[in-house]
Amino acid sequence: MKKIKILVVIDALDALSTSSIKNNVYIVDSNQWLGSWQEGSCQLHTVAEDGQFISWRATGISAASQVNIIAFSGDMVTQSICTPQQSGEGIWEGRVEVRGGSGRYPYKISVDVEGRSFSFSPYLDVQ
Repeated sequence: MKKIKILVVIDALDALSTSSIKNNVYIVDSNQWLGSWQEGSCQLHTVAEDGQFISWRATGISAASQVNIIAFSGDMVTQSICTPQQSGEGIWEGRVEVRGGSGRYPYKISVDVEGRSFSFSPYLDVQ
């Protein structure tokens, strides 16, 4: 079972000028055609299996933009389905642990964009 890599790309300049992240965040994962959907939006549904590892990384569209993930929250975390921890420079990792179950778990990613905090809510779908 391969690690799922999730990339969060943020248009920092527009997010700061409009004070909104909703239309300025684009999320993709490495599942390709294996089942994830809503790619390129802030509501990506990532399909994963019990025991699978997931890593998240954020970047700005402009290389000069400072964009960092600062926290995870929501059902995925509070129900201990996956509790990402920072594992390196800008990388967060977690393991899916549903103990044989399945379901859809919304979660919130909080990011720091040039010193301002924003958050958005993708989903983890465990099969």
